[in-house]
Amino acid sequence: MTFGGSLLLWVAILAMLSARHGRLAWLIVPVGLVWALTQWPITGDSSAVMLRAANVCYMLFLLTLLLVYRRDQTLFSPVTVSGFWFLLVFVAVTIINTRIATTHGLPSLAYDDVLHGASESLLSISNLLIVVGVSLKIKQCGRLSGQPVA
Repeated sequence: MTFGGSLLLWVAILAMLSARHGRLAWLIVPVGLVWALTQWPITGDSSAVMLRAANVCYMLFLLTLLLVYRRDQTLFSPVTVSGFWFLLVFVAVTIINTRIATTHGLPSLAYDDVLHGASESLLSISNLLIVVGVSLKIKQCGRLSGQPVA
């Protein structure tokens, strides 16, 4: 799921950078899936390869989002952009909590309810910021166009 989401983020990056490459961007999804399938049986720890690819895609997405936002600050709500950047806080805390859980002899973060819950709560905050920002932007666009917004 993470890798599939990363492919879609990569498509979003290309679509944001240039509308004329929008059709080309969708070619990345099947090519990425083929790449993922070829990597799976060859490497012993294929999840690490996919996680690195997902992280690279997400960082490129954030940087592209920042570039697009700087070109046209009316396009996104600052709250939405903050929500996407807050995901980095979630990732950092999750890495730290995973380290803590594994040094206490647990196989992964999923085995420590408190640490796992703390990490996931940050993801919820990030999602909330993104949704609130999108909602604010939709309401703002509705007011500018004169149409009623629910």
